[in-house]
Amino acid sequence: MKRFVLVLLCGLGMCGAHAQVRVEVLTDQETFLPHERINLAVRITNFSGQDLMLGEDDEWLTFGVQARDGFIVPKIEEVPVKLPFLVKTSEVGTRRLNLAPYYDLSKPARYRVVANVRIPGWNQSFQSTPKDFDIMTGTVIWEEEFGFPGSGKDGSAPEVRKYALMRSTQAKVTRLYFRLTDTSGRLVYRVYPIGNLVSFGNPDRQIDSESRLHVLHQYGARVFNYCVLSPDGDWLKREDYEITESRPTLRGVEGGLVEVVGGLARFVPKEAPVAPVISALPQENGVPPPPAKDPGERDLRKKDSKTSKPEKSKKKTRNP
Repeated sequence: MKRFVLVLLCGLGMCGAHAQVRVEVLTDQETFLPHERINLAVRITNFSGQDLMLGEDDEWLTFGVQARDGFIVPKIEEVPVKLPFLVKTSEVGTRRLNLAPYYDLSKPARYRVVANVRIPGWNQSFQSTPKDFDIMTGTVIWEEEFGFPGSGKDGSAPEVRKYALMRSTQAKVTRLYFRLTDTSGRLVYRVYPIGNLVSFGNPDRQIDSESRLHVLHQYGARVFNYCVLSPDGDWLKREDYEITESRPTLRGVEGGLVEVVGGLARFVPKEAPVAPVISALPQENGVPPPPAKDPGERDLRKKDSKTSKPEKSKKKTRNP
């Protein structure tokens, strides 16, 4: 009987400890392609009654990642987590990062990640509940090699890279992905979704004289998305078009440039929107914002802030 009471009290003590600090792991989606950004938000809720100073060393936040079959995923390098921040009592602090560069998640499988938060001075750690996500392959529907601008000027062979467009269906939604690699495909520079794609859609694509990739794809009954991507994989431009008297298409023009002809431009931002680190940001007509280029941001927020919708400009027409 005494042993039972002791076990019960220990259990209550552990519950009380976990009630002091709660750790959660959130992702912005459930399924990813190999080498795509895996944005994590580690949310720390402080009910301890005292302020917590976290992030002052490289060991306060660690992760455990394993595949569904129990295989421990090899770590490529340490996750950079050092960045001091304060979580006041009864408040929430969030550490945001991209997990993909630091673990070998190239194999399609179901994975599980757990975050461990160590509180300095307490000699105590708090673990999150496991967060599951899937890595799945996409179907390559087009790929093309191109010469990287500025390379080979000294007489050497120019650098050659490869653009690819991929299709992936997740939860009955088909999405179009962009991928940038070397010619072998083993060195992957960028992978990210461009937007939703109708099941019968075949994206129009052209490479201009500056090696930029132009993509026009249909994502709704009468609506198209047009984007321009740089040889480094940066998102340079995005516009939405709808079918009017004519259907929007890509056309090469003088000087090796490419433009959209036909249709009606619905959304013409002044510049490509900045990608969120992790969020449930509203998508403009089913098209997500472009991802940031760096492997992991450091974004601390006590509470998730509301995002504002992009300002819409006046309608713009283009003659076919």
